[in-house]
Amino acid sequence: MLRIDRSDNCSTRFSTIIAVLLIIFVVIAIIPVSLFTSFTSIHVLLIRGPGPPEHITNSKFLSVALDSSMIIDNFNNFNMRNKKLRNMIRNLSPGYMRIGGTMADRIKFSRGNLQQFKQNSVTCIFERDRCLLPNQNYVLSAKQWLDLYNLTVDAGFTILFDLNSLIRNSDGSWNYKNAEEMIQFSNDNEMDVIWQLGNEPNAYRYSFNYTVTPAQLAKDFGQLREILNKYPVYKNKTLVGPDITNPAPEDTQSIAYLQGFLANGGGEVVSAITFHQYYFNGKLATHDDFLHPDTYNKLIAQIELVKGIVSMYKTKTNAIWLSKCILLNLCSGS
Repeated sequence: MLRIDRSDNCSTRFSTIIAVLLIIFVVIAIIPVSLFTSFTSIHVLLIRGPGPPEHITNSKFLSVALDSSMIIDNFNNFNMRNKKLRNMIRNLSPGYMRIGGTMADRIKFSRGNLQQFKQNSVTCIFERDRCLLPNQNYVLSAKQWLDLYNLTVDAGFTILFDLNSLIRNSDGSWNYKNAEEMIQFSNDNEMDVIWQLGNEPNAYRYSFNYTVTPAQLAKDFGQLREILNKYPVYKNKTLVGPDITNPAPEDTQSIAYLQGFLANGGGEVVSAITFHQYYFNGKLATHDDFLHPDTYNKLIAQIELVKGIVSMYKTKTNAIWLSKCILLNLCSGS
């Protein structure tokens, strides 16, 4: 008797059906993913016409900053000669590398060995102990300064250094001797440096329990300009300031400080007017602060406010820089 085994045929048909279903499932799954991917990867370049561009940014439009607190920590967690670090920074060039922050007004320069000055330092860590006395300073040695400069040059940046504004004489005027020592050393070593004087001077009372009036600061900038012009490398070269913080309609003190600085001739000696901006107090911020669109509209409002104030006074230039952490040149063609 001839016997027909149907099990093999059934198995084959079943396997075929399963395979077809799997293929259909995979295709259906891939189609929406492909469509989604294609939408998210589209880049559009809009060219309005043959006319001139509306705005041209400087090649150093976006820049970076290193906080001065690294100096008072003796660069313990920042190896300036590390090749990997240099390569990472180089990928962000060209730009300015600002060395500044609250502790900029606690740093003195020394041509000598750092170790011999350690005994003159007073322990003071920002955020835990405010360094309330003007004579509490830390030392940046000549060797560290050269290492820091070489790092920036090797990485393709131009260094912008914030000089200590709180080394003061008994009459409240700026004691510029240490700053000039640093400038002279830098000139002798042909270091291409842009200079600032002081960090957020309108907030000195809060940070250091000390006050420098805007009129006095304008005089100090004039003094610094005269010092820079004595040295060939820095004669008529860039000087920026005053680095006021958080100008806003509700912060009348900040606005008044900028107006006082400009009214007393400060704008006539600096190459760019600088200010710092904060969206909110990071210590008190909530998730909603980060997500609400109104938070990020504050920058636009502050830029327009500063531009309006600057336009009311005689200045050397109309250039305005946002110089907190990253530098943005806010004026076209400059």
